[in-house]
Amino acid sequence: RWCSSRAMKRKLDVVLPGDKVPNVRCGPGLSGLGADIRATLGGEVRASPTGLAYVENFATKYIPQVGDMVIGKVTQRMGEHYKVDIRAAQPALLSQLGFNNASKRNKPNLNVGSLVYCHVTSAHKDMDVEVSCESAIANEAKKGWATKELYFGELGGGWLLDTSLVHARTLMQEDCFVLDRIGQDKAYEIAVGLNGRIWINSTS
Repeated sequence: RWCSSRAMKRKLDVVLPGDKVPNVRCGPGLSGLGADIRATLGGEVRASPTGLAYVENFATKYIPQVGDMVIGKVTQRMGEHYKVDIRAAQPALLSQLGFNNASKRNKPNLNVGSLVYCHVTSAHKDMDVEVSCESAIANEAKKGWATKELYFGELGGGWLLDTSLVHARTLMQEDCFVLDRIGQDKAYEIAVGLNGRIWINSTS
């Protein structure tokens, strides 16, 4: 469905890059301001639970958007940053201080291959993509990264799976049947990235 009163009558529209998409709030696959919103990807226009419209297609190459929650894999340590693979055209940069209450003396020590759950903070086409593990959730602001109780941060243990961007977005819906069904039989932890990565961990 769409997220405007005019468009809610239609479940979806198929668009091509450059097509106008009126009366929506921009999400992934859409760009523009005011009444001039256009598709940057081909696919079906849908609405997220938060009211953002996005273009759903079966592309496997992720295009970063500010605010996206993603799972990254550390590929290199360099100076004050880590290079992180987020399945985009170029690796993203994660500051070594980009964790809750991190300081030069007290910060995570990530190795090549470490997994992090983070969010995109900068995605300008002419600059490096930047991600952060600092939580924007109010009741987590005072918690330090070492508590392991935060929404974002290093993912230890478990299994990493790659999937399509469409399937990842489906798993992030509040009423996802698959995850509800698994939870009836087993206790588990899961992190789903809009970049088509799933991390899951269970002791059973």
